Amino acid sequence: MNTVSNHGYLQHIASAGDRWDSLSYQYYGDATAYEQIIIANKHLPITATLIAGQIVFIPIIQKPAPAVQIPAWLKADNDELIDEVPSD
Repeated sequence: MNTVSNHGYLQHIASAGDRWDSLSYQYYGDATAYEQIIIANKHLPITATLIAGQIVFIPIIQKPAPAVQIPAWLKADNDELIDEVPSD
């Protein structure tokens, strides 16, 4: 795997047996995200496997930060907040 940053893209030199979905999994961790790689490589024919030595541009994508999950016991429910300690 050879990669060089190139204005929002990584440059991958294909090895024998590379496929669009395998590159998608390698770079994005999701084999089904290959469509954006194909769109960025209109100069390449869409075939089952890539030819060794072909230069494939891999778009750099920004994944949204994962939402912070607050455990239920930390969530405040304003209806249940108690301002005073009950006395017996």
